[in-house]
Amino acid sequence: MTRAGPLGHGAPDNPFAVRRIEPGAIPFLDESGSERTAWLDGLLDEALEAGGGEIRGRHGTGKTTLLRHLRERAASRGLETGWSRIPEVASVGAGAVLFLDGASRLDPIRWGLLRRRLRRARVVPIVSAHRPLGLRRLHVRSVSVPLAMAVIRHLAPDHEIDDAEVASLLRAHRGSLRDVLFALYDGWEGAHVSTRID
Repeated sequence: MTRAGPLGHGAPDNPFAVRRIEPGAIPFLDESGSERTAWLDGLLDEALEAGGGEIRGRHGTGKTTLLRHLRERAASRGLETGWSRIPEVASVGAGAVLFLDGASRLDPIRWGLLRRRLRRARVVPIVSAHRPLGLRRLHVRSVSVPLAMAVIRHLAPDHEIDDAEVASLLRAHRGSLRDVLFALYDGWEGAHVSTRID
């Protein structure tokens, strides 16, 4: 009988493990692999000046990651922040910045009521969404091959993969970097988990 051992059994630590790729675990990188701290600060300033903002993009393009990094930048300035995944909404004080992940899951009526409530409380919403929600558009997320390569190199500097393979994975996963990283996780496990015969 052939049986595979538990994932990772006897294998080197998988650089594409969920704990390494979850939103906020990786620095916010540009296509060259450099951290984008100044850019994040500019985006946060824009959202604060506008009274809120939205980050749009498709599944797996880094919207939640960007929200988490913006929250870190806001907290580093001493701003009160809150984090919520829709449908729950955290309670925060006046003048706080509320980061809402998945705001486009609310129907237009619920979103309008929430937005009005936040405005009355002087809370600045910064949201991720798949569609426009009427806030200042801060950024539209997409994943290029160079950006995907920068993230992969950050996670696994010695992992051999070329641009053509990454481009193929991005096409197969409809631009979702998250799904590309899951595929690389599976490939890593397949290459490193030994199968034994009992």
